[in-house]
Parts: sequence; structure tokens; C-alpha cells
Amino acid sequence: MKSGIRSVISGIALLIGISLIATTGRAIGLTIGESSVVKSEFFEAGVTQTDANDASDPSFPNPTEKYGSGAWGIANWSYENNPTRAVFSADAIEAVAVLMMSSGTNTANLTFTLTEGVNYSITGDVHGKGPATGGQSIVIRVFLEGPDGTIIDIKEEIFYDFQDYGRTIDLEELPASASDVTSGFLPAGEYTLRYSLGARVGGAEGGNEVKGSFSMILEAAPVIPVLEVLQPPQSYTAEPGSSATFTVLTGGIAGEIFEWKHGDTVVGGDTATLTLSNVQAADSGQYTVAITAGGESVSTRTVTLGVKAPPYTEKMMNISTRGQILEGSKIMIAGFVLDGSGQKDVLIRGIGPTLGQWVEGVCTDSKLALFRATNPATPSIAENEIWGSLSVDVPAICERVGAFALLDGSADAVLYMNLDPGAYTAKVSGLDGTGVGLVELYDADLDPLVSTCNLSNISTRGEVGTQAQILIAGFVIDGDVPKQVLVRGIGPRLADFDVDGTLIDPYLRITKNATPEALWAASNDNWSDNPNAADIITTSAAVGAFDLVDGSRDAVMLTWLEPGTYTAQVSGVDDGTGVALVEVYEVK
Repeated sequence: MKSGIRSVISGIALLIGISLIATTGRAIGLTIGESSVVKSEFFEAGVTQTDANDASDPSFPNPTEKYGSGAWGIANWSYENNPTRAVFSADAIEAVAVLMMSSGTNTANLTFTLTEGVNYSITGDVHGKGPATGGQSIVIRVFLEGPDGTIIDIKEEIFYDFQDYGRTIDLEELPASASDVTSGFLPAGEYTLRYSLGARVGGAEGGNEVKGSFSMILEAAPVIPVLEVLQPPQSYTAEPGSSATFTVLTGGIAGEIFEWKHGDTVVGGDTATLTLSNVQAADSGQYTVAITAGGESVSTRTVTLGVKAPPYTEKMMNISTRGQILEGSKIMIAGFVLDGSGQKDVLIRGIGPTLGQWVEGVCTDSKLALFRATNPATPSIAENEIWGSLSVDVPAICERVGAFALLDGSADAVLYMNLDPGAYTAKVSGLDGTGVGLVELYDADLDPLVSTCNLSNISTRGEVGTQAQILIAGFVIDGDVPKQVLVRGIGPRLADFDVDGTLIDPYLRITKNATPEALWAASNDNWSDNPNAADIITTSAAVGAFDLVDGSRDAVMLTWLEPGTYTAQVSGVDDGTGVALVEVYEVK
């Protein structure tokens, strides 16, 4: 008796403990479990013999084989692997008996894990013949179970009449319950496949034979093109008489049609880029682009073109960052630069207790200290622990700059100062433990738009946690036309400045809070993946930002933002944690 199992894996690699990238470019990640076994069993003259093979052993495949005096059972397993196809197979079952009754089976009990969904199909067929006496039968059992329960459960025994040779029965013809299927989609998850193909043959004249085969094909689900906007156009400010360009980045599926509008008026089409020449005041306003392909259509968010001659009065006004106030080097540190001439009134707040109205686990007693960044080792130029100890009218100043009110008698810290141009560092620590805190910097000039000393760069360093404990920076752009800014979420690069425990892979997201539901503005994971990575390098140097390593996991966006209130959120990819720096630079 000769018996076997055949399982074909197409488009992926069935490689023990290793995932292979398929032709679709996705890592399917199919792994055979440690409990997987294939075997051949032979029964003759009341004796059962088994030869098993561990399918998860790195030395697999090895044959399983047993021989008797009048029949035999062999399974020649094979394994093929190349970049476009992997095959896991064995001979089809062949059971042959001479002058006696014998039976045998080839079985498989496989567990496997998929990290990506695949399409599957299962098929099988059987043949049989025999002489004038004797009888033969074949039994097929297929059972497949996944994360959500049984997917396939087929068991059927087929008897053959004498000389019934060459009959083929597909598994799809076998009686099946309502839950039986032979093809479909398997999502990512853990699976169990149990398969058995057994034969019983015999007869006084010998020459009885039955054959059967089985195959399971798994292949990467095809990537269906999706009409989507990968990067929307950006708002922009141009001088009168110059040109302005809007560009949208899409998934690039075939047959895309573009229609650009200025308000309700169509102003361009056919390409992903809209260029306006000799722009004037009449060209200012809101623009959108609609993309159509494959019977679907999608429109981008509205962006603004500002047409204005310099000097520009658009400015960054305030920044506030929420994060964890820990100990040592993991306190919250805010840096800012005052550029220009004259002096500027600033309101700086280190908030813990009042934040407890909205956030759990706050720092209950905060301390705020201000330093000149030119020599951080020197003593602070000002400190505060209790805002009520200041001689100025803190509640009135907070109301004037638009800051929320502090709780009466709270242990929040505040500084109100008149500062010269230069670089400064504000440190917020906890006097009585650690917790979530908020550091804020407000332009407190009576008329900030006409001030000759302005905020140009603002940043905050802190510990990035998960969920509510990520690093969240808010900032304000004031004026009436869009302004270009450089926003960075730095993690790996900080290690080069002797910062311990840095965030390995930061993710940066900017949202606009002009409506009750924040509008998505932009996001980035790894800065060098940006289409404008070359511009990021030159702009970083121009604004005085330290350089980044090409290919690093630091996150950066160079973008135009309309006047309004924004939030920059720095979190860790895959819930990573560590020290990170969020920076916002004014691009002039």
C-alpha cells in the first residue's frame, strides 16, 4: 500500500519560523507550529505500524514510509521555495494489495500562523479499480479551524465496485454540511489543519488499487487599488505677481482624473498639480481638488491661498505642551527663542493641580524655573512654586492672553516677565512627586502683532508615554494668511546629545482645533520618507535646527498652516515610550 498527502502553498513561503515577502510585496508571515506532525500508518495482519515526521523541524522534509509483506505505505514529502512560490507536498495516496486485505492512512495535523490574510482553496480527488473479487474504499477527512471556529469539516467514505477504474470525485462533489466551504479568505491568526486520507484494499486475485490526492493552496490576497489621498495640498502664501503651486499626492491608480476648484469655480484639471501664474488678490481664497477613478470620487480638504506683499505680520503666539513630569533628566523642559529688537512680555506657566480638572494622575505641586539657554549651568534667572505669591494680577493677565483660569490657592507655578531677545529654557519639575503636567508660554504684549520682538522657535522636551501620557504640544498662529512652519518630533537623535532613554520611533501628528472636532492637518513617521525631505534639510539649517541623520526614525513636517490653534502630538510607534522633543520653528 502506498499512501500520501499533498498540500500546495502558493504565493507565500512555508518556511519554519521565517516569513518571506511574496510577489505582492507584503510579508505574509506563515509559520508552522511546533506541534505539527505528518505520518504514514500501515495496518496488516492485525498489526499497526507508524512512521511520523515533525513538520516544524528545520530538517523537514523527510519521508515517512512503512512496508509489509503484501502492501506498502510511503509518503515522499517535498518542499520547494523561491521568491514567487513555495510548495509543501507529498505523493498522492496509492493503496495496492496482493492476495490479502490491508489498509493504511497518511495523516497531517498542522498548526500555522498567518500575520497577513490569504486566499485559500482546497481540492481533492479519488480513483479506484479492482478485479472480480475483493473490495476497496477510500476515506477523506478535511478539518480546518481558525480564530473564529470551524471553517471546513468534511468526512466521506467512498466504495468502489469491481473494475470501476478511473473515477474521479472532486471534494466539491462530496456531501457536506451547511458550514462546509472549499475556498475563501483566511484573515491573520492561528489555524489548525487536520487531514486524513485512508485506503482499504483486498481480494484473492490481487491487483486492487485506489488512489487519492488533496491540496490546499494559500496565496496572498491581491492588493486592490484604493482611491485615496496620501498627502493633500497645503495652504500657501504668495506675493502679488508671483506664481503659486498646489500639489496632491494620491495612490496613483490608473485613470485618475483631477478637477481643481477655487471656491465653486473650476480652475484646472487633468494633473495632480495646479500652478497659478501672476497671482493677484482675486486669486486668494479657498481651493479644493476632486479626484475620480474607477467610478469612485474623493475630494481633499479645503486649503487657502493667501496673496500678500511683505512684510508679513503672521506670527507664532503661544505654545503649551502636556506631558509627564518625572525626575532627573525626565522633567519637562521648554525652550523658546525671542527674535528681533526691543523686549517682550511673556507669561510662562507650569501647571499640575489645575490640570486635574480634566486629566488624571497630575503632578500635585509644580515648580517653574527660567534659564538663559546660552549657559544652562548658571543659576536660574527666575523661579516660582505658588502662583498666588506673585505681585502681579495673574488672573487678569491669563484672561487677556486667552489662558484658562487657575484654581484659587492651587500649587501651580507662574512667571510673568519682560525679556530681551535671546534663547531661554523653562524647566518644570515636581516638588511632591511626579505626574502629568502642562508647560505654557504666552506672548503677553498688549499688541503682539506690532511688536518688534517675537517668538521664532519653541520646543518642549519630555517623557512620552502611552494613551493620555503622550507628549502634546499646542501652538497658535496669528494673522490673516497661511504661514510656513517646521514641526519636529525628535527621539533617536537626542541620544547623540547624551540624553538617556530616548523614544526609539516617534510618530508626529498635527491637528487643527478650529472646530469642535479636530481637523486632521498632517502626520509623519520617519522624516526622510517625506516627499519634501530635501527641503526639510535646507530649512532646518536655515532656522538653526540641529541636523538629523538620514534615514533616522525622527519625525518631521515642513508645512503651511492657516492662522488658528494647532496641536502637535508625539507618540511612540507600537506604543513605544521614552524621552522626546517636540519643536515648532517659524520659517521666514
